[in-house]
Amino acid sequence: MDLPVPTGQKSVIPLILLLLLLAVIAFFALGSLNLAGSTTQTGQCPPFNAQQEAFNLAQRTEQFRRAKPEAVNYGNGSYTICYTNGKIAYFTFPQPFRGFYDKNAPGEEYKTHSEQATYVWPGRKLAALPLVASQIQWIQVVIFSQVIVCPPCQNDMKSWQTGLRG
Repeated sequence: MDLPVPTGQKSVIPLILLLLLLAVIAFFALGSLNLAGSTTQTGQCPPFNAQQEAFNLAQRTEQFRRAKPEAVNYGNGSYTICYTNGKIAYFTFPQPFRGFYDKNAPGEEYKTHSEQATYVWPGRKLAALPLVASQIQWIQVVIFSQVIVCPPCQNDMKSWQTGLRG
């Protein structure tokens, strides 16, 4: 089943609120990590604006949709690392993830949604980095979707914070 292409202006407020909620949850979840007894310096990292980051991802994703219009849900994501020395590392996927409904996977049709691909991407990238917990003040992950997130993806998101910490 193909997703319909939106025909009118839709409000992005519910999506921004969802992304803001995810960022807040990620903030508290990552902040509660046991960093093996390490101490971090505070006050050197600038505040993270999850709403602004979600808006930036939305703009890039919409530009991509205009260039490559398809009846799919495009999603995007980023992660930002702030080190205790105040340096920032920012990563975003070069182009949005293409999400679709997979009618050939009964019971797991949602596994091909853009949110799922966007979640897997930072986990792989973070796992490949030589991260030293005592040198990191915070890591923020923002996942953007152009549509309201489906219930199966919402259920999966509950465990994503734990998955990204591992």
